[in-house]
Amino acid sequence: MEVARLVWSVVLFAGLFTLAAGYLLENILATLHRVNQFERYLLETTRSIFSIGTFPRSAMVLKLIRLRNWALLFLRIVDFPNRPNDSPPIQHDRRCHLLRIAGFGLLAVFFTSEVVRIVAEGKDLWNVTFTAFTPPIFVFVAWQEWLSYSWNEDHRSLRWLAGTAWMAGVIYYAFDRIPVLTAGIVYVVAGQTIWLGQVFGYGKDFTIDQINWGNEQLSVSITNSPVSIILGCTGIEAIVIFVGAILATRLEADPWATYRDADSPKFLRYRAMPGRERVARALLYTTSIIWVGNLIRNIGIIYLVDVQGWDFDVAHGDLGKGSSFVILLVLAFVTFNLLPEMLDNISGLYDLRKRVPPWERGKRDAAGKGMMEEGTEGTGDTGTAKGRDAGDGAGGTGPDADGDPPHEEADGPPPDAEDGAEADDERRPGTG
Repeated sequence: MEVARLVWSVVLFAGLFTLAAGYLLENILATLHRVNQFERYLLETTRSIFSIGTFPRSAMVLKLIRLRNWALLFLRIVDFPNRPNDSPPIQHDRRCHLLRIAGFGLLAVFFTSEVVRIVAEGKDLWNVTFTAFTPPIFVFVAWQEWLSYSWNEDHRSLRWLAGTAWMAGVIYYAFDRIPVLTAGIVYVVAGQTIWLGQVFGYGKDFTIDQINWGNEQLSVSITNSPVSIILGCTGIEAIVIFVGAILATRLEADPWATYRDADSPKFLRYRAMPGRERVARALLYTTSIIWVGNLIRNIGIIYLVDVQGWDFDVAHGDLGKGSSFVILLVLAFVTFNLLPEMLDNISGLYDLRKRVPPWERGKRDAAGKGMMEEGTEGTGDTGTAKGRDAGDGAGGTGPDADGDPPHEEADGPPPDAEDGAEADDERRPGTG
């Protein structure tokens, strides 16, 4: 069992770090190039100031320069998810897609093993259902990355999903696989759950009993309570998903500009916020509400099982997880208000099923423009004829009888032009 767990842990973290490399490859290469340029500029400036042909550098100076370079590299990589669309573009590197394909493939293999494991352990329907959906989704995404590699494209939604997966995965599985982190967060949640129950007058005799370092999963038992707290009771899964999705979202300068009610007071308040404030607010709202809501869920389950006599599987599996799912949906819409770019990324993933090669999109664009030009010319002729008829009947020759221009009603583009616009958006990953 321990050997199998070790093997699957290696598969998991190999997949996550491969995804991270594919997500950050272009930025790492671009940052290294900028660091080298800056170092050359610094040395040339120093030589010109001191009028020397060579600049002697001691071992200490070399260490300081390297330390500064790595600091710049780290800051640029960390800042990459919130890099605005109007900043200088980073050159696309096709190798990033191969890394992402490997990463998503390894994750698909890992979660297939997880489905087998949780079915064998008799887990509830919620766990089985959501875990079973994961492998085919990752296989589909890996296929889409292969299309991106073949067509030399960088789809914005696929990049966002890769960033979300590796950020959320590294954080969660660090807590899941490192016992000290697991024990720490479970112990804190158990203590806060007891405190919250006592605030409402329940569980006055509850205390933390002990940390059970079992082989399967670590738990914290509560004295005089029929329920123990495990990692799944901490809400860390939902927290890391939102954290990963928010940090992987690439911000735009004004994503509400095309909204019909963009000048409403609500959107004007959002449009006045800097990008970092929007990210900070989204992280604060989601993590704090999930954390508090999870504590309420824990004490509610303990109360229903202990006092009301409910079956634990019903209280925990059905009521507890169902209410958590509703809360997450509400939080998602709150986040979409602050970060509409995230909603665009999710919509882009859904639209992958209609993805076509670039040459097909070129044909559709050309066909759409041709139909629009043909429709404009035909409308103009018809409108002139109508104008003449109306003029003959009313004693005039130019406008219609009511004084309006003859072909005002046919100004809009045909429906096919919208498909062309969608395809054009797909070719430009930075658009909203």
